[in-house]
Amino acid sequence: MIYQSIPLRGGKAKLTTYIHEGTQNGKKVAKRPVLIVVPGGAYAVHADEEAEPAALTFLARGYSTFVLDYSLNEESGYPNTLQEAAEAVKTVREHADEWNIDSRQIFMMGFSAGAHTTAMLAAEWKSSGIADVLACSPQLIRPDKAVLCYGAMKILHAEEGKDGRAVPAIKSQKAPETDVVSCIGKDTVPLFLWHCRYDRMVPASHSMMIAEKMLEYNRPFELHLFQAGDHMMSVNNRTTDPKGKEIDESVSQWVPLCDMWLRRKDSHH
Repeated sequence: MIYQSIPLRGGKAKLTTYIHEGTQNGKKVAKRPVLIVVPGGAYAVHADEEAEPAALTFLARGYSTFVLDYSLNEESGYPNTLQEAAEAVKTVREHADEWNIDSRQIFMMGFSAGAHTTAMLAAEWKSSGIADVLACSPQLIRPDKAVLCYGAMKILHAEEGKDGRAVPAIKSQKAPETDVVSCIGKDTVPLFLWHCRYDRMVPASHSMMIAEKMLEYNRPFELHLFQAGDHMMSVNNRTTDPKGKEIDESVSQWVPLCDMWLRRKDSHH
């Protein structure tokens, strides 16, 4: 496995790689699909259980995976995290041959706040002007599909942080581009969405609003709402819960469902 850390946006963010070797027993293997994981954490922290456990779970399913540690707190303001997500896709696509990956199967998966950044790129890759900032074509920063795990699609703005802590810039800034629901359009990439019905932190309606907009624009998507579970379920296996005490097998089904959807060759991208 190729394991390294790559700085993005001048070192303000980083991309950690979990890349399968390009050969087995001295023979070259087929190019692999890619999954870039973007953990949640309310733009204040990076949720550990939504980072490496997700990367390793999908690594075991044959993907070369990456974890994006994007900017937090005062550095989180628009368009910083969007630029970092775009630069992550650009970096992976530019190294496709070196890393033995399929440049047409570069997928991004975000959890909670990370799903918000992922959704911004999925919807705004062409319209945001980020490609100009990165001096490349918009196609270079376009994820081929995106996975939104219990995503906060409308920023829940707050004027004051809990316990006197500063509010992350992306929450206080109120940039219209951070309202992902209103940004979904004809160029939005195919989406896989899942949420728990009784999520106590981000209402399941956030995912449903995105699904409704995808229907409106006739864009491909798949939506799963689980009656069990809550927020921060992540991949919901023994990488996140070693003793298996809180694992709900019904919610765990999102992983194989997502894997099947990512590998499906849809006729109407």
